[in-house]
Amino acid sequence: MGRGETGRFDCYAGRYQVVPMNILSELKCRFRDALSSLVDDPGDLLDLIRPAQDARFGDYQANCAMPLGKRMGQSPRDVAEAIVERLDVYDLCHAPEIAGPGFVNLRLKDAWIATELARQVGDQRLGVAPVDRPRTVVIDYSSPNVAKPMHVGHIRSTVIGDALARTLRFLGHRVITDNHLGDWGTQFGMILYGYKHFRDQAAYQREPVAELGRLYKQVHQLVDYYETRNSLPDLERQIAERQAALDGQRALATGDDKQLRKKAEKAVRKLQSQLQEARDEWTAAGRKLQAIESSPALAERAAQHPNIAQAVLQETAKLHAGDAENLALWHEFLPHCRRDIQRIYDRLDIRFDCEFGESFYHNQLAAVVQDFRQRGLAVEDGPHREFKVQAKLRGRAADLLQVGGPKRGKRRQLEQHPVEFQLVSQPQDADRIQPGVAQRVRINAQFHASAPSRVIAISKPA
Repeated sequence: MGRGETGRFDCYAGRYQVVPMNILSELKCRFRDALSSLVDDPGDLLDLIRPAQDARFGDYQANCAMPLGKRMGQSPRDVAEAIVERLDVYDLCHAPEIAGPGFVNLRLKDAWIATELARQVGDQRLGVAPVDRPRTVVIDYSSPNVAKPMHVGHIRSTVIGDALARTLRFLGHRVITDNHLGDWGTQFGMILYGYKHFRDQAAYQREPVAELGRLYKQVHQLVDYYETRNSLPDLERQIAERQAALDGQRALATGDDKQLRKKAEKAVRKLQSQLQEARDEWTAAGRKLQAIESSPALAERAAQHPNIAQAVLQETAKLHAGDAENLALWHEFLPHCRRDIQRIYDRLDIRFDCEFGESFYHNQLAAVVQDFRQRGLAVEDGPHREFKVQAKLRGRAADLLQVGGPKRGKRRQLEQHPVEFQLVSQPQDADRIQPGVAQRVRINAQFHASAPSRVIAISKPA
């Protein structure tokens, strides 16, 4: 046996193995031997051997005497004593203690822990055995928008995704890492418009990424300015309506009818909250407007470009249609942006197996939409030709996927079609994904196909 390994008889496979020590697995193996003379199949009882939640009761605790006592028609404490009599753990544990109705408490020997740690120090795997059945795992993470510098949200996703990839590879799984770069769409329409109207040529030649980032932020700010200004009448209407409704409910809350008064008091609290939200939104909108209007240069620029939002969409559409000028500029911008992101990846020692941008899929999207429509899985929805995907959802995915226009934001559970989507908003939801190989539809949604893979998605930051 090498360092960091222990020899034992494998009570599951019935043969002697040389394996790194796993304490819980070893204890379950010892308990299986002890329980085998009391019950034909102790498999379900072994799940009741767990790390102790309170260190006062030891390091591990076996709670299998209670269910086994009911099965055998005996006192759980008597069953616990029978288990302890048959249990051979004295090489790694102090004498087992029986507590309460039949809990078996186990405390590891300090000498055994010291010996085992010394043995595992020299083991490259630190006592962690590879999995018996490796799986294929696809991890989609990082996915920055290359049109602007990476922010902490992208760094967070990148570090979490890379940690998962390294851990799963260490365990013996086949890991495929995917970086879906944001290199297409409206953000480049903003950069194109800014480059054509606002660029500082000297700054661009000196530090292209910094200047492109500045252009993106300025165009975004001007677009946001006009959208915010246009939203003010609606916000003021909401405030007036909610104030009127609140006044009405306050009047009812002072009436003599106790039941009606109680209902009105509840409505008052809700309306107060809604009114405050609307006022906060109005105040935030005012700050956005003030940021532009208090700056003579920005105010003049905003006045010169009143239709900037529509112009940005036109620049984006021209790029997507293959306009020679916009496509040439995009090809010019992209290497600068990509190198800046790679500098961060190199510093963090991040590598990807697959790295395709949104632009890679551009020529494939029309066929996907057409296929969805032919299958009856998507219908055109709204004046902007948004497509509403109808799908059968499972588990929490049904609660997470939003369908319909952006103003609806209504969560629906649709079960009338056989297509299945799974959506992972947090890494801990990954267990809800069924075996399948992913085909990209959105950053967090996957189709399922019959293949022995497992899919995890790390949410793309806004």
